[in-house]
Amino acid sequence: MPDSRAYLRPHRVFLGWAVLGIFAGVSLIRFVRLDWPYVARVLLAAVVGYVVLAGVGLLSESIYAWLKRTRGPAAAAQKKNEEEARRRRIPCNLVEIEVDSYVFEDGVGKEFDPVVVFRGRAPVWPTRVEPASFLFLDGEAYRDIELLVDAPDGPGPSGVFNVNVRQGGVPAGGVTVTITREGV
Repeated sequence: MPDSRAYLRPHRVFLGWAVLGIFAGVSLIRFVRLDWPYVARVLLAAVVGYVVLAGVGLLSESIYAWLKRTRGPAAAAQKKNEEEARRRRIPCNLVEIEVDSYVFEDGVGKEFDPVVVFRGRAPVWPTRVEPASFLFLDGEAYRDIELLVDAPDGPGPSGVFNVNVRQGGVPAGGVTVTITREGV
């Protein structure tokens, strides 16, 4: 649908600019011939002011409408992009929790690569977090979550898990949990 502001609005010309012209014309009555009757001088000044400022208003409103039409598509596309970005934005009170396995592969100095160190790895055992995501309510500072791990029966190596928390789509912290298995 075209932008309604992109077209000339005659009510602004004839009820805005032109009415101001009446007041401007009456204030300039001293420049009208003095041998005319006072009422004729006032009416002439009002009519001339109305016509002149209606013309000025028509010209200025036409230029304004033309500028809106020529710049309108780019402005409309920009507004659409801003609305789309606003819809995609994650609310700041949304908390998302993920679990991955922790493997110590830290490098030292030049060998340190954050992409390798911080990449998520699939959990070594079936794992889930309840709730996996939630919205903080007003005034709420913390919430209990439960980490559920299905470790295999019998003795074996321990499992190390990272519980990563993102709030509003931004990393907010986490904890590393080690689960050991004991022999039967």
